[in-house]
Amino acid sequence: MSSAAEDTNGDRSGTTGTEGVRLFHDLLDGRTLASEYAKRGSVLTVLGRLDEARIEYGRALEIDPRHRDALNGLAHVLTALGEDASAVDLLRRDADAAAAKADPVTLNNLGNALLSQGDLPAAIASYRQAIAVEPRYAMPHRNLALALYTLG
Repeated sequence: MSSAAEDTNGDRSGTTGTEGVRLFHDLLDGRTLASEYAKRGSVLTVLGRLDEARIEYGRALEIDPRHRDALNGLAHVLTALGEDASAVDLLRRDADAAAAKADPVTLNNLGNALLSQGDLPAAIASYRQAIAVEPRYAMPHRNLALALYTLG
């Protein structure tokens, strides 16, 4: 007699056969797998292992080229590695896609990368665009204030 948590293969991991099939299908369509790579990239970034994080974000983007967390994470890593131009290019591509979806996080991150690159007017414009999309999102307000303070 099998327990309720046992699937047809005798696995007692707690995942039912139906849940397992759903997880398998999620992996097949890439959503879950790309997100897992992006999460690994995020953890590696926090640990300061930027070269490894870059690889994980790249794997996520190979599966889903528009994966927002992977795009933003990779741009953050590129900026931290001093590859500001690459980060700006990546975020501009994402911002173009985000414009239709109005993603304030991407627009804020683009502002950060532009500021790091020394393009203060473009950074200010990006922060303002993020604020216009989501006025309650605090980060672009903070970053805009710092950029305007820098401007004088």
